[in-house]
Amino acid sequence: MKLDFGGVFYAALLASLLVLGGCDDGDDGDPGPAGATGAVGAMGPTGDTGPIGPAGTSAVDVVDVGSMFTAALEGDLEGIITEVAMDSPPVIAFKVTDSMGRGVTGLRAREGTRGEDDYFSGNIRFVLAVLQAAAPASGDPDTWARLAYDREGELIDNGDGSYVYTFTVDTTDFVPAYNPDLNHRLVLQVSGSTVSGSLPPLNEIYDFVPSGAIDDTSREIVAISSCNECHAKLVEHGSRYETKFCVTCHNPTIHAGADDEGEADFPVLIHSVHSANATYMDGEFADLRFPQEITNCAKCHTGDDAETPEGDNWITRPNQAACGACHSDVDFATGVNHAGGPQADNTVCTICHTPKGLSDIAAVHAETERSISATISAVDISDADGSVTVTFSVDDNGVAVTDAANMTSMYFTLAKLVPGTGAASNHWQSYTGRTRSKTHAGVAPVVVQGYSERASDGTLTHVTGGSWTYKFALRNATPHGDIRAIDHLHDKDNDTLETAFTVAYDPNLTHRVGMEFRDADGVRNIENAVFDFVPAGTAMTETRDIVEMAQCNTCHGGVRLHKGYTTEYCVTCHNQSTFDPFTEDDPVVVDFQHIIHKLHMGEDLANDYDVNHHDFKGSQNNGDPDVVFPQEITNCTVCHIDDQWKENPTSRACGTCHDSEANYAHIQLNILEGAAPASILNEFVGDDVEACETCHGEAQIFNVEDMHGDHG
Repeated sequence: MKLDFGGVFYAALLASLLVLGGCDDGDDGDPGPAGATGAVGAMGPTGDTGPIGPAGTSAVDVVDVGSMFTAALEGDLEGIITEVAMDSPPVIAFKVTDSMGRGVTGLRAREGTRGEDDYFSGNIRFVLAVLQAAAPASGDPDTWARLAYDREGELIDNGDGSYVYTFTVDTTDFVPAYNPDLNHRLVLQVSGSTVSGSLPPLNEIYDFVPSGAIDDTSREIVAISSCNECHAKLVEHGSRYETKFCVTCHNPTIHAGADDEGEADFPVLIHSVHSANATYMDGEFADLRFPQEITNCAKCHTGDDAETPEGDNWITRPNQAACGACHSDVDFATGVNHAGGPQADNTVCTICHTPKGLSDIAAVHAETERSISATISAVDISDADGSVTVTFSVDDNGVAVTDAANMTSMYFTLAKLVPGTGAASNHWQSYTGRTRSKTHAGVAPVVVQGYSERASDGTLTHVTGGSWTYKFALRNATPHGDIRAIDHLHDKDNDTLETAFTVAYDPNLTHRVGMEFRDADGVRNIENAVFDFVPAGTAMTETRDIVEMAQCNTCHGGVRLHKGYTTEYCVTCHNQSTFDPFTEDDPVVVDFQHIIHKLHMGEDLANDYDVNHHDFKGSQNNGDPDVVFPQEITNCTVCHIDDQWKENPTSRACGTCHDSEANYAHIQLNILEGAAPASILNEFVGDDVEACETCHGEAQIFNVEDMHGDHG
């Protein structure tokens, strides 16, 4: 039987269509389940960019010292006073940032009651002062007067480093009375503690005339940059470092009404301290030692400096208070020690004490110097007899010197640079030394002492037109004059007494000739001449110029120590084999690095350092003035012009400052002893090996630079 599936199919299809298309009022069936999600279609085109929203506050634009670590600040603080409204009371607008320009927020004025739990000393202080011109005929100086010191007024923190501060005192209460036509000075001080430490101090100075009028009165006499030539970064009262700030309080009215009124006036204070005035503050500063001639007034203030247009007031406007602070033996009221007799005030000071007066201040304070100087051009060492001949020229204020009579007290030195061994540094050694002993309370030992030849010892010859030669005597050689045969020393007080002492000649080492003119008739010289050379004629590959006189003179102002006016000359005598002849017990070495470090450490030494019967620590109570370094003693860069102090730390250099028994033991434990010298009269060349660089070298954990701290 054959089935017809096509017919059946169409019949079924017709039946289903009849059902679907049946009565339209029938119930709909339940929805079927949701089908699967289809594929994601292609992304449409990007729409237009919307408008830029308002700028928000970035975390890197501000640093909140009220909640963040103070260490988050970058560098020193910087401040600007943006507006001063001298209303009653005054209102100040200012901004504080760190060195990255980020606003410093979270500063606070003083709050609460001292001694109570709610007390906070504050981070800001303001001083307001006025400059008062002296009456022209009085001879008095112009003076600052403090009007207000304010720290607990209303402080508004704007949240971006800017602030508005309202004084607690009205202008109507100012003494002296408020005069808006005069020069005023506003000082902002930022300092003090935060939640995590102390802020770097900020002194911001703002000079202005409230009314906008012109006031030509000015009193800029000393700049902090002059102070910092010796003091590096002078800070007093914990956070005040601008002389322009100092004078707003330290003026003639300071402690008004008290017994010491005016005693702390700035010129009186500074002059008295630096001159070690024995009558000032019961002699509190009488034992200080100013490191140069106290008569060098221009060291601190000069009108040639654009910062200090009134810097020459010490010459043009002398007064009793300023001058008397140094000249403490003068009593102006009675006329004691004053050639001009009693003086009741300053009205006639300028009659005598000006450039046209009977006693010109600048001339009296000036130091007379010889203008003679020399230049060494060549040194020849003879292959035949080892003689050493120096060629040089001499002039006096540009005029050639052709007569030996005009060259009084001429001396010459000769030294070689010994290479360092065993991690020790190189050092100079003299060919012209001597032995010496000085007897005082006891019998001092015979020691080696640096020395120079007098021009009369050797052969001085005028060649032509101010050109000269000097042939060294070299009496330490056998035969005399032969640099290759230095084998003994003569005694200073007995030319026939000789001591065996060898200085080996090596023509391949750096050598130095130095010459100088000593003072003549009480008039000082201005320089030494030095000349470095290698006898073999090859280029110099090793030198030792660690300090320059220019560095010394930032504090010492050209002071000379017996013959040495330049450090390059000093080291030709002051080297590792030279000692103090005044020592009565163990010999005291006076090589340059040793004596300079000891002298500058002064009272900070652990043990006494007695040279020529002067104790520079000051603990022997022998009347020596205190030696106090005027800044951080750890600031090696103030003297050193190269990096040897941190690249090559050695026992000789470092042990002079770090001189305690514990430090000495530490140093000795880190030296591998070799051939130690047999006596102080032998050459200081051994094969000891130092391990200092192992811990204290530049890349090591206890490197010298880090241990000495940041003095930038």
